[in-house]
Amino acid sequence: MPGDIQGVSTGEPRSGGGEESHARRAPALSGRFVPDWVHQMRNPLFGLQAVLDGLEGECGQDESRRAFVALGQTQLERLRRMTDDLLAYAAPPRLNPTQIDVARAVRDATDEVRETAAARGVTIVDEASSSGVTLTADHARLVLALAHLLRNAIRRAAPGGTAVVRVTSVEREETRWCEIAVEDDGPPMDEAARTTLFEPFALRSGERTGLELAIVSSVADQHSGRAGVEVRPSGGLRFFVALPVEVG
Repeated sequence: MPGDIQGVSTGEPRSGGGEESHARRAPALSGRFVPDWVHQMRNPLFGLQAVLDGLEGECGQDESRRAFVALGQTQLERLRRMTDDLLAYAAPPRLNPTQIDVARAVRDATDEVRETAAARGVTIVDEASSSGVTLTADHARLVLALAHLLRNAIRRAAPGGTAVVRVTSVEREETRWCEIAVEDDGPPMDEAARTTLFEPFALRSGERTGLELAIVSSVADQHSGRAGVEVRPSGGLRFFVALPVEVG
């Protein structure tokens, strides 16, 4: 990692055991409990959606009722995100590793968050398109992690700000690593706060479930890699995932 950047991470890169490592990190949430709980939660969520749809049809021109229904839809969507994120973190699917183009994974993740960025006036600068790096990974899980990193940068950025995606390849201890970083121009954060960012529910707000960065860390773990955050000398933060490309 760059020598002039102060950072913390979820641990040193490892050469194996990623999925087992994640299981150890969330022992209380392992097994069938979370998938079964999410399944049970989705049934009443579908019912609530039907109720809100019915209420919306009866609102007519009553703006106060429309506002009430819109608030209900917003909270319902938040509950959906929470159940989806809990499932993604505590009961991740088994990896389906294939040889993937990292630049394409970045493009797919960018497509997922483009509307969110536009709504906030944030520009995503993709500097990964010419990286030419390929690695063995689960494309869907990697896109999930990168989309969460991008959403995090979008939330942190000021209106009119930027989120920059960079891909670099580094050699360390006979292993070549691919580092995918998302840089933002948001506010500073002290080291004590940065050390907990990848823990569940470290960041919570009306827009966050609190599991987004924990999912990023778990995806890196599954791939025997790591996730981290560093302070940019020019301001803002640099979040990254580092994944092994070749093991010596």
